[in-house]
Formats: sequence, C-alpha cells, structure tokens
Amino acid sequence: MRSFAGFIVGLIGGILGIIGGIVNLIYYFIASQNPLLGSFLNMFGVGIIVMIMAIWGIIASGIIIFGSLMMNKQDNAKVKKGALITLILGIIAPINIIAIIGGIIGLVQAGKPAAGQPAQQTAKPAQKPPAQAAKPAMAAR
Repeated sequence: MRSFAGFIVGLIGGILGIIGGIVNLIYYFIASQNPLLGSFLNMFGVGIIVMIMAIWGIIASGIIIFGSLMMNKQDNAKVKKGALITLILGIIAPINIIAIIGGIIGLVQAGKPAAGQPAQQTAKPAQKPPAQAAKPAMAAR
C-alpha cells in the first residue's frame, strides 16, 4: 500500500535538508572571506568540520528523497524499505526531524491493508470435536 503522507513529509524533509546544506556551504565560503570569522573557522579545523557536515547533509538528504520516492509505490516491501531508509538517514544525517516523522508514517502505513482490500486473516486450525471419554466395557457375566 502506498504511504502518500509519508512520501510527502519525507520529500519535504529531504528538500529542506538539501537547502540547509547548501546554505551552510554558502555561509562557510562567505564567512571564510571575513578576517575575523575566517580565522575562527580555520582554528582547530572548525571550518572543515562545518563543510564536511554540510556536504554529508546534502548527500543524506538526496538519499532521503530516494527513500521517500520508494514509499510512493504499491509494493509493501518497497514502502517498508523506503520508510526505513528515510527514518535511518533522518536520524544519522544532521538530525532531520521532518524526515524522521515521514519514515515513521511510512512504516505505520506499510503495515495497513490497502483501502478496499480485506485485512489478511490468519487461518485458524480446524478444531477437533472433543474426544468422548472411553466408557469401560462392562464385563459379561
């Protein structure tokens, strides 16, 4: 079953993550030109860490978008995989709360049957009639 809500929320989280990563890169390159901020960014390698986190955020957000697109499929297995991808990368990327929510919605909706389809019922084992107690045969006299 498609998880349309999870797809939309995860897609928004991925797009905002890419925008945030690009803004961080732009900030890094502008701040590195300022003598005061540039010296702080280069002190102890802070600038390199900011740049690496921004690039990781952009890459992870791209994969979050891919996982969100997988949640828009009809196959339950693909919906679950997409939801897991979105959820895990929402956690390990620079914490993307919107992607985490989208992954959770996708996982919840992947377990539900599609509208108009009956819920799967587990086959119940056939019950045997209760065994009649064996009556002792009367001894012939």
